[in-house]
Amino acid sequence: MLAERLLRKSAEVELRFQQSNSHWEETFWWLLARSYGMKVNAAAFEAIARTIPLIILAKHRNQIHQLESLLLGQAGLLNHNFKEEYPSLLKREYYFLMDKYRLEPAHLPVLFLRMRPGNFPSVRLRLLGTLLNE
Repeated sequence: MLAERLLRKSAEVELRFQQSNSHWEETFWWLLARSYGMKVNAAAFEAIARTIPLIILAKHRNQIHQLESLLLGQAGLLNHNFKEEYPSLLKREYYFLMDKYRLEPAHLPVLFLRMRPGNFPSVRLRLLGTLLNE
């Protein structure tokens, strides 16, 4: 059973590798984002990662607020009217970057149901942004 599971998982990685035009770094980025989504939001986080090319993340890796705005914006979490300053800053940054790179948001919604606050998608996406920033 262990060998079958390993073969299934390696086939999934191989499929993603082919979908990324044989680009290992892009494949790793998709799988890393998927793992940050855990079971509930894995597909949504992978869809978010697929909408943000790695080259764009590399250009903005030194600005944490731009990374967070890209990730949260592509997830559709910046579509509200915010009263606080930091979310408003992220929203402005996201719309600027979305227009600059002609990004299309991911179409899979992130889920908050039956989750502890530490595992909320907004928190997990910010943690992913912090990892990319280092």
